[in-house]
Amino acid sequence: MLFPGLSGGSNNLYTHTLARAALSKGFNCGVVIFRCAENIPITSGKVTCAASIDDVTEAVEYVYNKHILDAQTQEIRTRLYVYGTSLGAVLVGLHLEKHGINAKVNGALLYGGPYECVVGHNFLYDNAYGAYSYVLGMFLNHFLLHVTLPHLRKFMTKEEGDRIQLVLSTNRTGLKTLDEEIFTPMYGYKSPDEYFRAITLAGKFHQIKVPTFSLHALDDFVCQPDLSPKKEA
Repeated sequence: MLFPGLSGGSNNLYTHTLARAALSKGFNCGVVIFRCAENIPITSGKVTCAASIDDVTEAVEYVYNKHILDAQTQEIRTRLYVYGTSLGAVLVGLHLEKHGINAKVNGALLYGGPYECVVGHNFLYDNAYGAYSYVLGMFLNHFLLHVTLPHLRKFMTKEEGDRIQLVLSTNRTGLKTLDEEIFTPMYGYKSPDEYFRAITLAGKFHQIKVPTFSLHALDDFVCQPDLSPKKEA
């Protein structure tokens, strides 16, 4: 199972490349498409962010019950591996941490995930003079405002829909505004600090009980090198 980055879809080079490589080795691959990506129907008032851990659980449970577990004999037919990139890496890691020995996967590969968000979010906001966070955030902001929000409104009050529209229309900081004023309240957190604590995997790696390999670049624009939990891993 392949979990993409913030774009949330399957139509990107890194997913295509990995899928082709896996298929050539005999693996069966599937990409988990995030909420609102690739024009899939919107069925709730939420979009995908680092707090969408239950979405990973639902996808894993579906694949496990449909393709891994034999419904008649209850025997395991094959193994299940998960791979996450960036946002996908965080979500997969948090899923594995949450379920511990009950996780229904045999192994995981995490690439480029920002595991320390309580302190590390400031690095993302400020790195390269904030250009990366701004461009990435404003691209997502434009999509949420003009494509997603009209469909989300049916699942929320008019007041909340108007509030989100105002936030998106006046966003001047990019990802920072989305984290603080969209994702934090959307997932029921009382403050950005509470949200960042909830999506931080650093300090929780010991609760992952399946073989897991994590890979980072030292010059990653998203992840502060000295906050990578190498010793913990």
